Amino acid sequence: VDLTMNKIKYITNYSSSRFKLREINSITFPENCREIIINNNQLFKIKDFYFKGLKNLENLSLKFNKISFIEPRSFDDLISLQYLSIDDSGIFKISINLFNSLTYLISLRLNLNLIKDLKTGTFDSFEKLTDLILSENMIYYLPPKIFSKLSSLKTLLLNKN
Repeated sequence: VDLTMNKIKYITNYSSSRFKLREINSITFPENCREIIINNNQLFKIKDFYFKGLKNLENLSLKFNKISFIEPRSFDDLISLQYLSIDDSGIFKISINLFNSLTYLISLRLNLNLIKDLKTGTFDSFEKLTDLILSENMIYYLPPKIFSKLSSLKTLLLNKN
């Protein structure tokens, strides 16, 4: 999918589910895009430039992929993001600074992955987060106070770890 060199002025939603995408290098998302859904594909890696400049993005769904690695600065420009879902995608590691710029995030879904451990500070930027779903991973240890800065948290699911 290539959206470059066209006369489209405004796209608020972008969806490409079930296209067997392995990379999204050739996709240029409009800066005003508010929702991106790339579910049921074969993404193996989230590179730090995939979502560059998307300061208005509010919802990002990357469910049911094969993501083994997310580059540490992948979400840096997503300053308006409220909903992030990366369910059932094979993630096994989350870098400590991955979510630092996501201060408006309300819901983070990382269930059905292969996450084994979480580092202190991973969730420290989430003052507005109400839902954190970490069910059905392989988490064997939670550092003391890992969730202590989540003052708005209403739902925390850690079942089946």
